Formats: sequence, structure tokens, C-alpha cells
Amino acid sequence: MLSRCLLLALVFSCLVATAQSQINVGGGQNLQALNGAPLTPDKVLALQGSYFFNDEFLPAILVDASGKEYKDKKIKFNLKSNIIYYTDWDGKLMQATTDIRKLIITEADKTTVFENFFPSIDGLDAGTYYKVIINGSAKLLLSTQFSEAEYKEFNSAVTTKRVDKVYQLYGAANGNIKKLTKGETELLELLKDKSAEIGAFIKQNGLKCRKQSDYETVFNYYNGLKK
Repeated sequence: MLSRCLLLALVFSCLVATAQSQINVGGGQNLQALNGAPLTPDKVLALQGSYFFNDEFLPAILVDASGKEYKDKKIKFNLKSNIIYYTDWDGKLMQATTDIRKLIITEADKTTVFENFFPSIDGLDAGTYYKVIINGSAKLLLSTQFSEAEYKEFNSAVTTKRVDKVYQLYGAANGNIKKLTKGETELLELLKDKSAEIGAFIKQNGLKCRKQSDYETVFNYYNGLKK
């Protein structure tokens, strides 16, 4: 009799332990509890700055490799990844997969043009979009790259990534592209088919070719010679 009582007590304790090891989920279903520990992300990250040309969706015309235009689009343009986002007719966020060669973005007070498919340089390839400053036989281009730094405030669990835009001028002409940093020499190499005229023009106008406005003047002059 005593052994039967002990057996019943043991069975009852096992049933209680099993019941306590189950978790009730809505709907009356039960999932067997698992051993585990809270998952903590490696890093809680806050972004200071933006990779986008503008954080708002802006009206734009997209031009593909065949010259076909896609109008009446509102886009967001990620300058780091070179990805174009837009909203579909039903409001769904989409990523452009067509080979877009030109973006014409309209803001309240200005229009900005981006183009790609230039020769590779400085880690930038044919998929990199440049802002077009001067258009013509020779193009004055502006690349946007990014400097990134991470920091954490004292006693904070949040790591902040600071993102700053870094701009660099390039020139594209005659199937070539050059970074513009050192003045007249790079320009004469890039625009070598008119180097004599360009050299004389730079000297006559006292241009140092160290700032954007000087480059704009030279590119406009060159494009005038090519007409």
C-alpha cells in the first residue's frame, strides 16, 4: 500500500512539473518552453546625417539606357548605394531595377541632374551617379562620397554614426575622366584636343583653376569651341 502511494505521488509531481514547463499562447495552444537567454543586439545604432540626396520624395524624370523617359515619378535617391526608390501606384515602396542613366530631380527652386556610366576612377565605377555641373562635349561632374565616424556618449547604450557628405569635382571628356584637384595641368590633359586654346584662355583670364567657378568658366569655354 505504501509503495502504491509513493508511486502515485511521483506520477503527480511529474505531471505538475510538465505543466509548469509549458507556455500558454493565445488560442489555447501550448509551446514547450526552451532554455535560452535574452538576445541583445551587438550595437544599437543611431544615424546622424543622411545618405539621401533629399530625405523627402521629390518629383523626377528617369531616363534609361535607350533614352526612354519615365515621368511623373516621385523618388528618393541614395547617394551611397546609388539606389533609386519610388512609390508604386498603390503606395508600395519600390527599388528601380531598370538601367537608369540620368535622373532629373525637381525641387521648388532648382533642378538637379545626375548621370552615370562614366569610366571607373578612384573606386567609382560605371554605376556611380555624378551631379552634372556643366553639360556638353566636356562635362564638369561632382561626386558625393561619405565620411563616417561612430561615437558613444558617456553611459549610453546607443552608438551614433555620424555621416558627412564629401564632394569631389571630376571632368569627363573624349572618353576619359579626371579628378580635378591640381589646377591647369589636369585640365590641359583632359581637354588636350584644344589644349593650346584652353591654356591661352586660362592665362588671359588669370584663372588658378583651384575653385569650382574657375572650372565652370573653362568647361563652358571649351564646350563653346566644340560647337
